[in-house]
Amino acid sequence: MGIISNITAKYYDNLFKIHLKDKNLKGLNELLLKSSKNKDIFSDLVFHNIDNLISQDIDNTVIKKNLVWVNSFNVDDCDYINKFIAYYLSDQKIFIKKYDEYISELDIHKKFEKISFDDFLNHSYFFQFLISYNHYDSFNFINSAAAFFETESNKYFTHINQTRCYIYITKNPKEVLHDLSLKYKDQTRSINELLNLDQHPTILEGQMLIEETKKNWAVNAHSWLNDNTMNTYRGLHINYETLRKDTADTLASVIFHLNDAGMNFKLDYQRIDDFINKNGAPANAEDIDISNRVRKNLARDLLDKANTYGYSF
Repeated sequence: MGIISNITAKYYDNLFKIHLKDKNLKGLNELLLKSSKNKDIFSDLVFHNIDNLISQDIDNTVIKKNLVWVNSFNVDDCDYINKFIAYYLSDQKIFIKKYDEYISELDIHKKFEKISFDDFLNHSYFFQFLISYNHYDSFNFINSAAAFFETESNKYFTHINQTRCYIYITKNPKEVLHDLSLKYKDQTRSINELLNLDQHPTILEGQMLIEETKKNWAVNAHSWLNDNTMNTYRGLHINYETLRKDTADTLASVIFHLNDAGMNFKLDYQRIDDFINKNGAPANAEDIDISNRVRKNLARDLLDKANTYGYSF
């Protein structure tokens, strides 16, 4: 930024802090709107103040609580629910994208050449505020395969003032491995991802390189399905096998869940039936045969949690 822009940015930042101290949320809204005319100033203003803002805006005066997560260890397993939400809410203003796609669209490239693992952990509130603000008058459905996390500085994957609710989809790890092997054409890579053998973050190579914290299947599932996360962030667990067998009831539970989170969509069973008639139920799993060596690896790392969610292999 130039000299004038730097002076303007400092003025806005000081004024922002004064409004925060005075709990002048109306003034904060006006300042954000004014500063948004300069993308760099706006980005810096949010970046340096988001932690204080998010802790104070408990009534969502400034931060619009318009983020809904549809997540799974293999993000491709979100496709059927995505398609249903897009169909059912076709008369609503919504967006459905992967988390890395939303992030890549943000005006943050001067601040981040890539999103490192530490960035992903420490600046999640910043990224999500910009996503929410960019689509302020819509509901934003986001797909992610990341594990829910808490950092040493008590930051979380998302904040309760940003996220309205979430859906987490599980599938038998044996089938997830099969799906990944078909996707990558490489079983070794697929096993490594499922079990997180190298302990490295997953690299998302889209418009912007993003290092995502995914962990192994069991840790990922538990991070979203433990009682604390489910109750605090309004979670719904969908078992993919149940989605196949009881498709209509499972899809109805999605609308119930969104309504419980205050989104107030009419429950229309005929519309659900129309969607199923047009798209069918999710395809049944193929008969999957895995070697004893692979089965032992899966059992060693995943079986306890897999059994908790009704899976065996």
